Amino acid sequence: MALNYKPELSELTLREKIGQTCQMQTAYLMNMKNMEEYLAENPIGNVWHTCNTAMATVNLADIEIDGAQPSSVYRKWTQRMTKALRIPPLFTLDGPGAAHGTDMVSLVGMPLIGAADSEELAEEYGKYLAINCKALGANSTWSPVVDIPSRFAVSGIMRASSDKPDHLVPISLAAIRGGQNNGIGMCAKHFPGKDKVEYRDSHFVCPKIRSSKEEWWAEQGKVFQDMIDGGVWSIMPGHHGFPAIDDRKVHNYYMPATLSDKIITGLLKEEMHFDGVVVTDAIEMAALKTAYPNMEDLYVALLQAGNDIVLNVKRLDYIDIIEKAVNDGRLSVERIDDAARRVIDMKAKMGLFDNPPEVEMTEEIREEIRAFNRKVAEKALVLQCDTSKQLPLDKEKIKNVAIICSTHHAPFFDGLKEMKDEFERRGINVLLQRRLSDYQEINKIAAENDLILYVSYTAPHAPMGGLGLYAEECATYFFALHDGKEKSIGVSFGSPYIYYDYCNNFETYIHAFSPTPESQKAVVGALFGEVPFEGFFPYEEPWKE
Repeated sequence: MALNYKPELSELTLREKIGQTCQMQTAYLMNMKNMEEYLAENPIGNVWHTCNTAMATVNLADIEIDGAQPSSVYRKWTQRMTKALRIPPLFTLDGPGAAHGTDMVSLVGMPLIGAADSEELAEEYGKYLAINCKALGANSTWSPVVDIPSRFAVSGIMRASSDKPDHLVPISLAAIRGGQNNGIGMCAKHFPGKDKVEYRDSHFVCPKIRSSKEEWWAEQGKVFQDMIDGGVWSIMPGHHGFPAIDDRKVHNYYMPATLSDKIITGLLKEEMHFDGVVVTDAIEMAALKTAYPNMEDLYVALLQAGNDIVLNVKRLDYIDIIEKAVNDGRLSVERIDDAARRVIDMKAKMGLFDNPPEVEMTEEIREEIRAFNRKVAEKALVLQCDTSKQLPLDKEKIKNVAIICSTHHAPFFDGLKEMKDEFERRGINVLLQRRLSDYQEINKIAAENDLILYVSYTAPHAPMGGLGLYAEECATYFFALHDGKEKSIGVSFGSPYIYYDYCNNFETYIHAFSPTPESQKAVVGALFGEVPFEGFFPYEEPWKE
């Protein structure tokens, strides 16, 4: 049923145009017994392709989905939905890895690309991101993050490739080129950026950008303007107040950017001349719900502000709600037409009206991605310090290694089996444990091992909350160097500020920027001099102040 040509707005019904502004999660549609009947009355234009989420058993003709499945299953489902609609939908993946199917290989993230300091690798990253998306039936992604991150912000560090604009811009644009040249929609987020010292999270409150407009233009504004001038097809605003542009308040918070016509329409679309798609960040966050607790009013307000796609719609009667707002004059037909035109133009640029070919995830492609990940992981390693000249290690002298892990993300500890295996392949015995509990324990470990590795991993939303270490995970570094300091090495696979916050007294310390198997193997290789330390530290370095 999908059109094989780009339609004129005059060919579409009002409900079809409104449908282009709606983005629902996969689960809402997969769980419908009568999906085709629903879509005939509610032509939803876009889907948040949450195919990594375990779901109730769902019968989709000859497809039964119960939890995670191979990529071909999700591809088949997207084909079914596309066939039910006149206009092909956007199927968008969140997160850079896009490896949600059971047969997929996760792709490294942008922090690692930033540390590898290579536009060529960044463009190659975009290409493999496109392959991963298409294998799952997706055609777009909310990437890259181009907020200039702050070490104080929970959701800033470890998402953007750098906090240095002159480095962030070319790396991000190269990734965008790589994705868009391979047929997927890329998205620069989160407009208008973040504040340098704001640490609060819009999942819970409405943070504030304190910059003057002139200060903003000098840094974060320039970054977004460069993204626009570089041809990014969509931009995602964040739920931050920016009083220099809009000083109105709702419930004691400055108006979130996502709800501000002064920021979305006035600044982004008119002053910065962005003619692409503006897609909201997920709308269930507290920063928006505080301003508009009534979801019907929130949908309308988001479109009034100038957003073109409302992300994470949970009301199945969304099109009815917006149609009513148009009919009673709260929303103009012109605003709906503008949003629909932008979305359809983007779909045309992506080639969605040209029956784009499928990508099947094969072992050959998986190995290509693994090789790419290895290349980036090895190029990204940064040796923070080695004042005692421990490195490279002498293989003949290292017979027993203790790996002590500090993290609040249990899957990282489980995944350290890769690092353990890498040592064992060299004939080295490995003790892998989580945390230290007291001085006696480190005394015993130091007596029994030739090398002690203190590895950590903290990252945004892994789990939700702050980026620091606390309780037993933090106490590990209290006991860490009580014994065996001369044979101790610290490694961060996540936040680069673990070193500054907890490990400034380590004489040898490594930044790996990623918890992937490839990064773990690269670290082991670097310890023995097999991999050079040639990475670029892409963030602020407070230890140099």
